[in-house]
Amino acid sequence: MKKNNYSIGVQCKKYSRPIGNKAVQEVKAGIAHYNLNHGIVLANNKFTKAATELALTNGIDLVHYLDIVKIKPKISKTDKKSKS
Repeated sequence: MKKNNYSIGVQCKKYSRPIGNKAVQEVKAGIAHYNLNHGIVLANNKFTKAATELALTNGIDLVHYLDIVKIKPKISKTDKKSKS
């Protein structure tokens, strides 16, 4: 997704078990490879403690699909920061 020269990569996961580090690592790699400003992992399950810590360290958002409505306000806030 790209708007006003601000780009976001979203990794979607549908797993029967908690989402681990691999999903966060994939987003981090996508950010570097595609020169993105931000990354999000969107999932149907909870995240492991290790994935949560890795995401926090790398500024990647972890979002459960039921909380998808929370993404837009967060993106809007981030977009305003990038214009400053």
